[in-house]
Amino acid sequence: MSGFDLSVTIAGIDVTDYITGGFVEDSLSFEISKAELIANSSIDDAVTLTGGQTIKIWRDYNSSITDADLIFDGKIELFESQNYQYKIYCFDQLGIAKARTVSRVFLDSEAEAGKLSEIFKELINDYTGLTADATSVQDSGTALVLSQFRCYDAYVYERCKKLATALNWRFYYNPRTQLVNFEPRRYTANTNALDGDNLATVPTWGEDKSELANAITVKGAQIQSRTSESFAGPATSVTLTYKPDEMKVTVGGTLKTGGQPGDGSDYYYDKETKKVTFAASSSTIVVDYSYSSPLPLYATNSTSIATYGEWEKVLTLLETSTVEDLQTRLVNALALYSTPFNTVTGEYKNITDYGYQVGQAVTITDPWTAQTGTYTIRKLVKNLRTYTDKYELGDKEFRFEGWLAFDMEYRIKKLEEESTKDTGVVTNLVQFKHEPELRRKSITRTIQRINDSFILGHPGANGKLGRGAILESWEDGTTGWSGTNCTLSSQEDT
Repeated sequence: MSGFDLSVTIAGIDVTDYITGGFVEDSLSFEISKAELIANSSIDDAVTLTGGQTIKIWRDYNSSITDADLIFDGKIELFESQNYQYKIYCFDQLGIAKARTVSRVFLDSEAEAGKLSEIFKELINDYTGLTADATSVQDSGTALVLSQFRCYDAYVYERCKKLATALNWRFYYNPRTQLVNFEPRRYTANTNALDGDNLATVPTWGEDKSELANAITVKGAQIQSRTSESFAGPATSVTLTYKPDEMKVTVGGTLKTGGQPGDGSDYYYDKETKKVTFAASSSTIVVDYSYSSPLPLYATNSTSIATYGEWEKVLTLLETSTVEDLQTRLVNALALYSTPFNTVTGEYKNITDYGYQVGQAVTITDPWTAQTGTYTIRKLVKNLRTYTDKYELGDKEFRFEGWLAFDMEYRIKKLEEESTKDTGVVTNLVQFKHEPELRRKSITRTIQRINDSFILGHPGANGKLGRGAILESWEDGTTGWSGTNCTLSSQEDT
C-alpha cells in the first residue's frame, strides 16, 4: 500500500474506486500540466464521461483530504474506451488560455502603466475566467516597461508566453490556490533533499551536449562607416561594395534624385543586392554613402575543445552598443556553452509529501556514486497507484539565469517593437439562433415644394407643358411678382 490516500472526482462525483492507474505530469517545457488516468469500464455506473468535465485529483498523507492535497485540477480533453477500460486525457485549468483570444492594446497611460506583471494579470483575469492576483504574480518592477502591447485576435496563452519569455519567467496554474502564478524561474528552493532516505532508484547522471559550443563568434556593436565609390561608365547600373543605409549619387557632378522603379526618378537602388540602377545610361558616377556593419569577435575554450572536440556557434547580439560590452558577452557565452549541461533522472519514494514542484531548486546526493549537486526540477511525474514518482533535474536553467539577465532589456524592447507593427480592425460577426424580426424605430420625411416646375405625368397644372405664366423663376432667382399680374388667370387656364 502506498503512503498516500488517493481521491479523484469527475464532475464532482467520486470515482476513486474505478481508477486503476495513471499519473500527473508537470514540466518546465510546457506551462499546462496534464493528467492521464486509467479507469475500469464500470466507471459508467458512476458518471457518464464527456469532454470538458472537471476532474480533480488529491494525494493525502494525513487522512484528511483538503485543497492543500490537490495535485491536479483540470478538464477532460479526450477519453477512449479499449479492452474494457477507459483512458482519460486531461489538461489543467490553464488550458483554457489556449482557447481564448484577446483584442486589445495595453498602453502605458492606462492602469497597468506598461508593467509586464500587471498586463499578465489583466490577460488572465479579463479574458480566461481564471484568477491571478498580487499573491500569485510577482511584481516585475518599473525599470523595464512597455509603452504599448498589442493583442489583435491573439490567443491569451501566446501573449502570456511572450511576456514570460521577455522576463525569463514562468507561469502556471496552482490547483491548491486556484490561482495562476507568474514568477521568475527558480523562485523557491525546496529544503527536502533527494538522497539515500527517499531515492527509490540509482540516479542516472547525464550530459546534454545539444547546445555545446567552445568556438564562438559573436556579432554585434554596430559600427557606422562612410565611403565613396566612383564608376567611369557609361553604365545603366553599378554594384556597391557594402549595403548602403543612405546615399548621395552624382553623375558628371550633378546631384541626382533617387526613388522607385517607374516613378520617373533618376535612379533607384536595391539594398540587398547593393545595386544602383539608372533610368538612363550614365557616366562619371560617384556614390557617396554610409553603411553599418556588426563587429565580429571570436574566441575559443581550449580545455573544452581538448575534451569534447570543436563545436562552433555564431551569436548575433545587435543590441550591444560597445566593443567592451561585446567582449563581456563573448566571455559569458563561452563560460555558458563550453561545458555540457548536466541532467539527473530517476525515481523517489512518494510515501511522504516532500512538496516537490517543477521550477524549484533541490539538492541531490547520490549514495551509490557520491555525486551531488543543486539543480532545477525540470519535470515531475506523480503516479496515482504506485509507490514512486519520477523526476528530471538539470542545471541548464541555473546557468542560463545570468546570461538571460543581459538580454532582458533587449527582449522587452523587441517585444514592444513587434507590437507596434501589429495593426488591424476587428469586426464582430453576431450570429442569431433564430431569424430576427426587424422593426422600424423611426422615419424621416423630406418635403420639397414643386412650385412651378414641370413634372411629367403630374395630375395637376405641373403636368401640363406650356400652361400658365411663370411668375417667378425659382432656379435663377428672377421674380415676377409685381403690379397686378399675380392673378388666378395668369397662373392657370381654366
